Amino acid sequence: MYYVTLFSVAQGLIAKAGAIFTSLFLGRLDNIGAPESNQLRDFSDNYGLQAEIIAASIRSLRHVESIAKVCANTALIPGS
Repeated sequence: MYYVTLFSVAQGLIAKAGAIFTSLFLGRLDNIGAPESNQLRDFSDNYGLQAEIIAASIRSLRHVESIAKVCANTALIPGS
Protein backbone atom coordinates (compact mmCIF):
# COMPACT_ATOMS: atom_id res chain seq x y z
CA MET A 1 0.00 0.00 0.00
CA TYR A 2 1.29 3.44 -0.85
CA TYR A 3 0.11 6.90 -1.69
CA VAL A 4 1.24 9.55 -4.18
CA THR A 5 1.17 13.32 -3.88
CA LEU A 6 -0.04 14.70 -7.19
CA PHE A 7 1.69 17.79 -8.51
CA SER A 8 1.95 16.69 -12.14
CA VAL A 9 0.63 14.32 -14.77
CA ALA A 10 3.82 12.25 -14.44
CA GLN A 11 3.11 11.67 -10.76
CA GLY A 12 -0.44 10.77 -11.68
CA LEU A 13 0.87 8.04 -13.94
CA ILE A 14 2.92 6.70 -11.04
CA ALA A 15 -0.28 6.62 -8.99
CA LYS A 16 -1.82 4.42 -11.67
CA ALA A 17 0.66 1.71 -10.64
CA GLY A 18 -1.51 0.99 -7.62
CA ALA A 19 -1.67 3.87 -5.16
CA ILE A 20 -4.52 3.58 -2.68
CA PHE A 21 -4.46 7.28 -1.76
CA THR A 22 -3.53 10.38 -3.73
CA SER A 23 -2.96 13.61 -1.86
CA LEU A 24 -3.58 17.08 -3.26
CA PHE A 25 -1.73 19.82 -1.39
CA LEU A 26 -3.76 22.72 -2.75
CA GLY A 27 -1.69 25.53 -1.22
CA ARG A 28 1.49 24.04 -2.60
CA LEU A 29 -0.11 23.50 -5.99
CA ASP A 30 -0.91 27.24 -6.00
CA ASN A 31 2.69 28.05 -5.03
CA ILE A 32 4.15 26.22 -8.01
CA GLY A 33 1.45 27.26 -10.48
CA ALA A 34 0.18 23.72 -10.94
CA PRO A 35 -3.20 22.97 -12.56
CA GLU A 36 -6.41 23.47 -10.68
CA SER A 37 -7.52 20.49 -8.63
CA ASN A 38 -10.49 19.84 -10.94
CA GLN A 39 -8.01 19.20 -13.76
CA LEU A 40 -6.31 16.65 -11.54
CA ARG A 41 -9.69 14.98 -10.90
CA ASP A 42 -10.29 14.88 -14.66
CA PHE A 43 -6.88 13.24 -15.06
CA SER A 44 -7.76 10.73 -12.35
CA ASP A 45 -11.05 9.88 -14.02
CA ASN A 46 -9.59 9.69 -17.55
CA TYR A 47 -6.85 7.27 -16.51
CA GLY A 48 -9.03 5.19 -14.23
CA LEU A 49 -7.19 5.82 -10.97
CA GLN A 50 -8.94 4.01 -8.15
CA ALA A 51 -7.17 5.90 -5.37
CA GLU A 52 -9.04 8.01 -2.85
CA ILE A 53 -8.29 11.74 -2.94
CA ILE A 54 -7.03 13.42 0.24
CA ALA A 55 -7.06 17.24 0.06
CA ALA A 56 -4.59 19.09 2.29
CA SER A 57 -2.85 22.47 2.63
CA ILE A 58 -6.23 24.20 2.49
CA ARG A 59 -5.57 27.96 2.67
CA SER A 60 -8.70 29.68 1.39
CA LEU A 61 -12.40 29.43 0.66
CA ARG A 62 -11.46 28.87 -3.00
CA HIS A 63 -9.58 25.74 -1.92
CA VAL A 64 -12.66 24.50 -0.05
CA GLU A 65 -14.71 25.05 -3.21
CA SER A 66 -12.08 23.18 -5.24
CA ILE A 67 -12.18 20.13 -3.01
CA ALA A 68 -15.96 20.07 -3.30
CA LYS A 69 -15.65 20.10 -7.12
CA VAL A 70 -13.26 17.16 -7.16
CA CYS A 71 -15.33 15.19 -4.66
CA ALA A 72 -12.33 14.61 -2.39
CA ASN A 73 -12.79 11.66 -0.08
CA THR A 74 -11.05 13.44 2.82
CA ALA A 75 -10.17 17.09 3.44
CA LEU A 76 -7.76 18.40 6.05
CA ILE A 77 -9.11 21.89 6.84
CA PRO A 78 -7.59 24.10 9.58
CA GLY A 79 -9.86 25.24 12.38
CA SER A 80 -9.52 29.00 12.00
